[in-house]
Amino acid sequence: MREAIQKFCLKLGYEIRKYADPFQAQQQLLSCTANPVIFDVGAYHGYITSKYKSLFPTAQIYSFEPFTESFAILEKRTQNNPDIHSYNLALSNKTGTAEFRINSSAETNSLFATDTNAANSWGAGLMETHNVVTVNTTTLDEFVDTHRIEKIDLLKIDVQGAEYLVLEGAQKTLAKNSIKIIYSEIITTATYENQKNFSEIVSLFYNFGFELYNFYNIYPTKRQIMTMDAIFVRKQPNQK
Repeated sequence: MREAIQKFCLKLGYEIRKYADPFQAQQQLLSCTANPVIFDVGAYHGYITSKYKSLFPTAQIYSFEPFTESFAILEKRTQNNPDIHSYNLALSNKTGTAEFRINSSAETNSLFATDTNAANSWGAGLMETHNVVTVNTTTLDEFVDTHRIEKIDLLKIDVQGAEYLVLEGAQKTLAKNSIKIIYSEIITTATYENQKNFSEIVSLFYNFGFELYNFYNIYPTKRQIMTMDAIFVRKQPNQK
């Protein structure tokens, strides 16, 4: 969603603030990690997946994209790299199927319906839903069990308001301290129905032993912050 947001914010005259480079921070945080395991949840066309492979040449990367058209582009972009494993799935809090909304901008497609007030914040031509399709879903917990993945060094989540669902479906893995770093989008203005608010999302991270490292890509209007990215890192055993 980041590229679509940037285009619309510039069009509407909103200020865009980038206080630091989140990928440089992730690279530094994993600088001592050999052969990192990275999950790109909400991979879209694979831009971030490819970036991660460039930053971490020895990484094993698991990319998830539920929308068939976007997945086809992701798969084509990554098919020649045996270290990138792409799945036409949505990670959620349950395994099965779910309705998936196809919006004006494919980057805003979501498991959640668009909030009736979304256009007031984002303007027209971005969030309008034109179709609803059925997608396959699984949980992170079930996926790592099935594929015998013992650790995730970096979990990136950008799933258009459904980040909390991904975390709900990862509680077993989170409780085992198997995830080291989480890089997540957090939407803070009315955008999708049923999206959790900022405090609920951050509380979940803290409840599982993570602490905030820094905010990135903050998109404010004159009234409020609309969305941001954040890195959370697992607390060390000696930290209080």
